[in-house]
Amino acid sequence: MKIKNRFFKITYIFFRIILDISKDYSLIRKKGYAYAEKKMKSRHTKRAKQLYKITVELGGVLIKLCQFFSSRRDIFPEPYIEILSKLQDNVPPLSFKKIEEIIHGELQHKRSEFLYIDKSPLASASLGQVHKATLLDGSEVVIKVLKPNIDEDFDRDFAILHFVFKLLSNFKKINQRIDLMRLLHEFTTITGDELNLQREIDVAKAFQEHFKNFSYIFPIFQ
Repeated sequence: MKIKNRFFKITYIFFRIILDISKDYSLIRKKGYAYAEKKMKSRHTKRAKQLYKITVELGGVLIKLCQFFSSRRDIFPEPYIEILSKLQDNVPPLSFKKIEEIIHGELQHKRSEFLYIDKSPLASASLGQVHKATLLDGSEVVIKVLKPNIDEDFDRDFAILHFVFKLLSNFKKINQRIDLMRLLHEFTTITGDELNLQREIDVAKAFQEHFKNFSYIFPIFQ
């Protein structure tokens, strides 16, 4: 999809969401939470479904963002939490052909060290995919692969989201209740850490070292 079309789709859906939440706040202030919840439920449900559909269509970082949103009951009404939570464990996997191309490109000569790589993923997430594999010596391992062009996708979508959230921050009613730019900064920091697989390895090793005396914790690294 062209960047222009992607930009307009993301801008439109978040603009509509912010208008709805702004109206929600006004109703809460005038007639109370229970009235606002009942009055706005169908609209929030409709909008959350639209966001879910666009997110699945566009994929990439937007899926990660909506996973992040699904845990923020302090900001989003319940229909968003319920519908976006489906993205936590329902991310369509990439074909093994694409994953294999990445493995070949990243590992090059080390690709020959694998006796077998399972084509069916153990898990598929917004940023990466995990496959079971067997080394030449018979050891069973897990390969975690970042999805293709994820760095470029992250930079592109962050630029779009930064512009959109900056624009929406001008809504006084929203700005008084939600710091959109701080929310975006929190999201990009978390996501940036998850893109660094070496950091993930270092954290896992540190965890194993600190809890090595607990027999019920299975060692990650042998």
